[in-house]
Amino acid sequence: MADAPAPVLMMDIKRHVYNARGGAPPHRGSYHTASDTATVDPTVSLRDQMEKLGQSQPGSMSDPKFARIPKGKEPPNKWEEREDGCGEEIDLDSKPDEVFGKNGEYELVALLPMRGMD
Repeated sequence: MADAPAPVLMMDIKRHVYNARGGAPPHRGSYHTASDTATVDPTVSLRDQMEKLGQSQPGSMSDPKFARIPKGKEPPNKWEEREDGCGEEIDLDSKPDEVFGKNGEYELVALLPMRGMD
């Protein structure tokens, strides 16, 4: 009798969601709207798990963008006002542990685009 495959242990990643807003400066930009947890499969590329990371809403002008920040770093209210060096863009063709670390050294930032026209 063959051994059953070992179950895949899922990986929890803290996610900070930003939504783009239009308007006149200084109000235009991406604002922190929520923080939660995304559960991903560590054996599958992030690109193949986009529905777990954050998706565009109907009417969005572009695709979402993704970055990472160090674990425990307070996310800025406005993404454009983050500290230098904070918010490295991630490679979606990589696996979660390659991007966020095997021990979760980084957290996910989902930058969702604005819907409709400005």
